[in-house]
Amino acid sequence: VLAGTAAAQGYRLTVDTRWQTAAYRGVALDSIPVADTVMNPGSGPTSPDGFAVRCQGAAPYCSFFRPGPTLRGGPVTAAVDLTAWGLGVPGLSVRAAGRLALDAGDFNGWPGTEPAAQLLEGYAEYAAARASVRLGRQTTASRLGTMGFDGAALVVRDAPRGLEVQAHAGWGLVRGTALPVTSPALNPLDDFQPRRRHLTAGLGAAWNARSLDVRVDYQREVDPRSDYFASERIGIEAALRPL
Repeated sequence: VLAGTAAAQGYRLTVDTRWQTAAYRGVALDSIPVADTVMNPGSGPTSPDGFAVRCQGAAPYCSFFRPGPTLRGGPVTAAVDLTAWGLGVPGLSVRAAGRLALDAGDFNGWPGTEPAAQLLEGYAEYAAARASVRLGRQTTASRLGTMGFDGAALVVRDAPRGLEVQAHAGWGLVRGTALPVTSPALNPLDDFQPRRRHLTAGLGAAWNARSLDVRVDYQREVDPRSDYFASERIGIEAALRPL
């Protein structure tokens, strides 16, 4: 973790690197002639080295599985998080969070190492007492879940009345990951993979009082090819504190 300030400017950089190793040994399909199988009392046919075999009808060969070669994986990951503020405008800051991954083993089979670099978040934010604005890659969380998108978000607050209004719009990311839906890392969707990213937009409003909290959230995703809704959801929640 690195942090520093200079002339009312500051930054904080965090780098977390991890490395591990794992070995896999699957199975390999093999076959032997029927005449080479061994019949053991009380069991079915086996290979001479003791592996159970499967013989079908009058086929001249029987198939079986034997241990495959040992494959070793060595995933290396690095998470980088940077926040900088004091950029000449009060309330303006920049944040970037990314992930680097590679497989240092003898085969490229470790999940999560493709793509090798991911931008999880990267946005500029202006925050004041009554409003906040973000522009770039970001995530928004509500009762409807966590939505990642490339675009803009606005939050307006009226603290004395306990009111807050949120709005966001942009190009959506895949749920559960910071990748565009068109990324080749999401294969084997193949023909079912959208060719263009969906447009996403949402609104939220909350009222917080001494004995009652109410919030309403609305989200919509539109397929730009057809202008039809890909999804439309609304959520309402309330908390009552009578005592």
